[in-house]
Amino acid sequence: MLKPALIFLVLALLSISVAEASSVYRTFSKTVALPNENIIVNLTVSITGGETFYAIDESYPSGWTLMSTTGDTNQSGHIKWAVIQGAASTNHSYMIRTPSQGGTYGFSGLYLFEGMVNEASVSGQTQVTVQSSDATPPSITFTPPTPSNNTDVLTNYIYVNALISEDLGTCTLNWYNGSWQNVSMTRDPGLRSCYRNITGLANYTYQFRVYATDAAGNLNVSGTRQSTVRYSSPPGPYCGDGSCTGETCSSCSQDCGACPPSQPPAGGDGGGGGDGGGGYVPPAQNLSQNTSNHTAPPVQYRVCIPGSTRECSLYHKGICSAGTETCLNESWVGCPEPVNETYNGLDDDCDTTIDEGTVEPENIPQCPDGMIPLSGCKCGGIFYTKGYCYSDTYHEGQIDTGMIILIFGLLISSMIVIIKFSRRRPKP
Repeated sequence: MLKPALIFLVLALLSISVAEASSVYRTFSKTVALPNENIIVNLTVSITGGETFYAIDESYPSGWTLMSTTGDTNQSGHIKWAVIQGAASTNHSYMIRTPSQGGTYGFSGLYLFEGMVNEASVSGQTQVTVQSSDATPPSITFTPPTPSNNTDVLTNYIYVNALISEDLGTCTLNWYNGSWQNVSMTRDPGLRSCYRNITGLANYTYQFRVYATDAAGNLNVSGTRQSTVRYSSPPGPYCGDGSCTGETCSSCSQDCGACPPSQPPAGGDGGGGGDGGGGYVPPAQNLSQNTSNHTAPPVQYRVCIPGSTRECSLYHKGICSAGTETCLNESWVGCPEPVNETYNGLDDDCDTTIDEGTVEPENIPQCPDGMIPLSGCKCGGIFYTKGYCYSDTYHEGQIDTGMIILIFGLLISSMIVIIKFSRRRPKP
């Protein structure tokens, strides 16, 4: 009678283990989304039974576009994570874009922890509804340098910049100078903004508003603003009068803009006509100054023409990777700037050298096998803040699917040990 009792005891212990087993739980940043909208999917791993390794296989719906993830994506429609030792409670997340077709879509996933015989399904939220149409119009907000309502403008131009709350469809400036007329605007889909500079204005009280549609075609209109131009042009021509007539970037960079590197000032090798830049850009007068006394007015020089782009002259990895910057509100934006060098495995000050002049911190941890944490660690004697480390060897790409095979091999070995133990008979 000892054998049935032993079997009953083993089954009881297994039932307790299952009740306290670790789990994986899924949540969405939103369960109702628009077509072609990005959402975040979060998988919460809870280690409650002391397991040291696990694997997750997450499946997402057909027609959805995976935007970013830290998991393995070698199998289409699947994202996989594997931790082969030192498992701890954590979160795995990925960004995915909804399809253009509306409907309700389902997500599924499987996981296997150390000690588990069979795979289990990821629990939590499983469905996202994509609305078939967007019926909500976008909101429209004026942003600087758009003049405030009922104000005087001391220049002969009015710059209108509008921020749209959703992905852009169309933008139109409705302009009043004695009669209402529609004027085209430049769209910046990345910043969801539209802008237009109305130049050569006579002294007059102007009104304007912006009509805009979102990507779904919903139309809205901003409030109406009114601005009065009170401009007095200074006598000229002279350097600083705001006109490049009869002048060059070499003779007057104030009016004509700085000479580009490929066009040095006359009589020099590039060091006398400005500090580099992109050719002639007309200046904008400072709105806070009154120029009616006909003296040389103070000016606020435009760095660039709104909407233009240029390549960033930065290099090496980290924040100094090459990119493209855009002129927005007469300023270059979008290109990273050098900062003081710190010990992080990156070229922070953009001089092509990594971590120079820094001191290696004490007690930098050795990287465990798996994904390198953002706080950084050493792999192969080198400090890293991203990538993967296995057997003290750095890997920049994603987890090799061979790791998944290794995990299942370890699981099979564990199962064999359990089976052998269950077959042992008590000594007489």
